[in-house]
Amino acid sequence: MLVRIVLTTLLVAALLSLQALAGPVRVHDNQLIVKMAAGRQVSALETRGAKSVSHVRSLPLSYDTYEIVRVPEGEDPFEFSRQLEASGLVEFAYPNVVKTVTSLAELEAGPAFIPNDTYLLNPFSSFADAWENPRACQWGLLWTNAPLAWNYTTGRSNVIVAMIDTGLKFGHPELIGRLWVNADEIAANGIDDDGNGWVDDVNGYDFATYDVDQQTGGDPDPTDTQSDSDAHGTQTAGIIGAASNNGQGIAGIAGGGKGGETGVRLMILRVGTNLNITVDAEIAALDYAVQNGARIINMSFGGESGGTPEANAVARAWDAGALLVAASGNYPHGNQSGIDLPAGFDEVICVGATTIFPSRTVLPGTPIVDETLADYSKVGPEMELAAPGTHIITLLGSSGYTTDTDVQFKGTSAATPIVSGFAALLASCFPEKSNQELRSIMRQSVVDLGTPGFDEDYGYGRIDMAKALRENEPAEPELVGDVNGNNKVEDSDVEALENLYGVRKGMPNYSPLADTNKDDVIDELDIFLIGLNWGKTQDDL
Repeated sequence: MLVRIVLTTLLVAALLSLQALAGPVRVHDNQLIVKMAAGRQVSALETRGAKSVSHVRSLPLSYDTYEIVRVPEGEDPFEFSRQLEASGLVEFAYPNVVKTVTSLAELEAGPAFIPNDTYLLNPFSSFADAWENPRACQWGLLWTNAPLAWNYTTGRSNVIVAMIDTGLKFGHPELIGRLWVNADEIAANGIDDDGNGWVDDVNGYDFATYDVDQQTGGDPDPTDTQSDSDAHGTQTAGIIGAASNNGQGIAGIAGGGKGGETGVRLMILRVGTNLNITVDAEIAALDYAVQNGARIINMSFGGESGGTPEANAVARAWDAGALLVAASGNYPHGNQSGIDLPAGFDEVICVGATTIFPSRTVLPGTPIVDETLADYSKVGPEMELAAPGTHIITLLGSSGYTTDTDVQFKGTSAATPIVSGFAALLASCFPEKSNQELRSIMRQSVVDLGTPGFDEDYGYGRIDMAKALRENEPAEPELVGDVNGNNKVEDSDVEALENLYGVRKGMPNYSPLADTNKDDVIDELDIFLIGLNWGKTQDDL
């Protein structure tokens, strides 16, 4: 017996030491999880004077009902639990401790890429604090594990994302250098220099006044003419492509910032205003996007069916290899019989919105609840993926961010570019995969919410960007010819190779980078591959 007591004492001491090393146990909002004793009501705990608690909510389970209560300020939740159990009022009580998912533990250990953009973790310095206090930060990116996905890529410039929307407020500092540029077109010369059928289309096109039948109208300037707070296209664009790791503002999901990557490129295709997007403009924009190399097409709009013309345009874009993503729609607007179109087409990933807030307007004191479907998000058999859609911090017009309650970005429109940004990361890692292959990866790497398996509320589930990349583990593309490792193939690489000419594998100064054709000897054949990749950077792969 004495030996057992000694061992128990040592074990307790060891556990206490480990707890001290690990830091204090975190308890959510000073809450306890309580099961009342037989014949006792939770009201008995609310009338105990200085030792009374406040009832937060009931937790009905298939096998019992627990009560969530909050202990008075200044009380130790663990000690308070012991006192409640000793009182005989409860069968048991235990603090509502905060656990972390695997990805959170990994983030705290440091393997994730955490860019220095202000609002990613604002105003906190650690991922864990931001995770628990998401009202002021880019919670949608944290919940979907974007920082872990950024270990693999932050977006490559050869991936083009077409933003079919209300246009763009050009000039926001977060979008400088982020836009697709039609290199074969000379701006404002009134000539269709590249022969693609569109005059002066440098960053995209404005189809709002374009007549499909007559092929007239339109405008090469896709500027959003609405007020900053209504600049819907700028808000969706920012979520995907805002510059990351630039020390200010927000982090775009595919906005670059790591390892020489400069992010994906946004093709701006204006099709109208927040309240007036016509199907003919949508059709023309879809055709243009495919014609000019868009890999991902984001459509944060929808409504009633556009019939066969719209269906055919969507099918053509899919058949051409584009991955199409669209918003399911917000009740009570849009399609009155179900999911909005184009999201409802088979070729399109239909996106619904989740939330962790019990209200649509998020104030500093708004509580956090379990992630659930947002009350505005349309549901139906076409639902495919879900993503955060309430209180999404993004760009506000030509300057600023949607941090204030009166300009918060919310809706399935906000959830859709989070899914498109995810798709852009996958396309950056897997340039060889088809749109169907990318879509399958996205479906298989989800957090299953609601009814187990596929359901009409969440589709396959809420996206998890890190899971998709971790389970598919993309190979790091090699920049063949970058002999000196400076992320560009240029004159200095030829000089470096010349200094190693004749060196063979096994010799002390052998360099695998200089042996570009992998034949174990550095010679004139390696110079050929330098010439083949002349001027390229890692971002071009």
